[in-house]
Amino acid sequence: MITLSNNSYSADEIGLKLLPKKLFLDDRGALLKTIETEGGQVFPSTGICDQYLSTTSEGVFRGLHYQKPPYSACKLINVIQGDVVDCGICVDKRSDFYGVGYKVKISESTPFLLLVPHYFAHGFFTTSKRSVVLSSMNNKYSQNHEQCFRYTLVHDTLFIGDELIVSEKDSQGQVELGV
Repeated sequence: MITLSNNSYSADEIGLKLLPKKLFLDDRGALLKTIETEGGQVFPSTGICDQYLSTTSEGVFRGLHYQKPPYSACKLINVIQGDVVDCGICVDKRSDFYGVGYKVKISESTPFLLLVPHYFAHGFFTTSKRSVVLSSMNNKYSQNHEQCFRYTLVHDTLFIGDELIVSEKDSQGQVELGV
């Protein structure tokens, strides 16, 4: 279940979507189908351009990261191993959803992928001993367009976890919203 910082909106209105995983199990192991385009494209507009696999220790918070136009991107989040609290906040001043944050618990056994829309700064907090997260974006990475926001933007209203371990880059992120 997705928790929002502002109950005036639904996750669907904001563009957050929980997409079903298609998992096929047999005696050899498992096959996970994460993208399906027949009968309609699940991943928006341009398809996947960049994909990152992160391994993260318990207590680590990664984020909140965002790319300014023209490199803003939707993200498809798939937890391969472990448990995370995924979160984000709308940073587009022109949006009706500006300042609305979300959090959702996702694990390897969760039957969905999370689709995070454009204009959301995104991050996650690892609550298990270790997590492996596959993040797919529909636009390429541009260091010149990257913005980092402090985790406090979502932590203060949605409480993510105790004693977060944050990188130097992430701890120096902006403390106020706005793109």
